[in-house]
Amino acid sequence: LIVLRKGSTDETGSGIEQRIASQISSLPGIAKDDLGQPLCSVEFVTILTKPRRNNGGTVNMIVRGVESQGRKLRPDYRLTQGRDISPGVNEAITSQRMADRFENLAIGEQLEINNVMFTIVGYFEAAGSAAESEVWTDLRDLTLARRTPAAVSSVNLRADSLSSRDALV
Repeated sequence: LIVLRKGSTDETGSGIEQRIASQISSLPGIAKDDLGQPLCSVEFVTILTKPRRNNGGTVNMIVRGVESQGRKLRPDYRLTQGRDISPGVNEAITSQRMADRFENLAIGEQLEINNVMFTIVGYFEAAGSAAESEVWTDLRDLTLARRTPAAVSSVNLRADSLSSRDALV
């Protein structure tokens, strides 16, 4: 499930109060991981205009700030090269396809977000899903770089059953 602000039709147009977003993970009916933690991720999505490789002009790039559980909510997520991000040090991961398409997205390169440099440390795959067309970083690192430390776009979660899903909705 993806929780958005009432009336929003997508994550980029949604804004949820951080206090409310953090309470969602304690709702009954949310699935738990192997360690008993809720499969719930508070996330912030922003769109940047960045240059394509080979003088291909500039286009929109989606950057997503995620919590650690966000990876478990994407289909068949796995790192394919490099390593995962470390929170608090402005690192990012993306797909090989995105790195081939955009400047500054190869492992070791730096992506500028609001005059803050994020080092690309790895590539991931997620079963060809839309996640592979995004850049991911730590939620707090991204919101601090965007100077919106309390910003939340959505809460992604997995229900533990169909009846729980219906109750959560």
